[in-house]
Amino acid sequence: MDSTHASHIVGIHHIGIVVDDIRTKSKIYQEKLGYVPESGIIHEVTQKVYVQFLILGNYRIELIQPVREESPVFKFLSTGGGLNHICYESDDIEMTKQFLRKEYGALCVSDEWSKSIKNCKVAFFAKSNGEVLEIIQPFKGTKYFTALGNEKDINLSL
Repeated sequence: MDSTHASHIVGIHHIGIVVDDIRTKSKIYQEKLGYVPESGIIHEVTQKVYVQFLILGNYRIELIQPVREESPVFKFLSTGGGLNHICYESDDIEMTKQFLRKEYGALCVSDEWSKSIKNCKVAFFAKSNGEVLEIIQPFKGTKYFTALGNEKDINLSL
């Protein structure tokens, strides 16, 4: 492993933004800024959030709404929300995790299979300065999200 830089990080996958009302904010991003939905609203049970991915050209954002107060991002939302994390895509997530721990001084706070990105391993890291990083590695060549669905049935209230 090259300790001078993380050559296994292949690029930025998305920017995570915490919002208080995912439907309203999604509509604003679409109508005012030209974003297009890449996914429906997805319930990430383990993270206790609803997420939706939107794209604009080659850029992707993830809107994140906490499900309840126990959500890891609820406190962040209570201070105003907004930009929460940068997600990097890796072609070797185990090497990237090792690099971030040893060379970047980040603590792994979550390591699991994604519920919203098919065949994708995901890990979250935090630094003492408040920086939050997400690392993903899509397997089997997939970079696609669960299909757009019927979100009318999802109760999004806290």
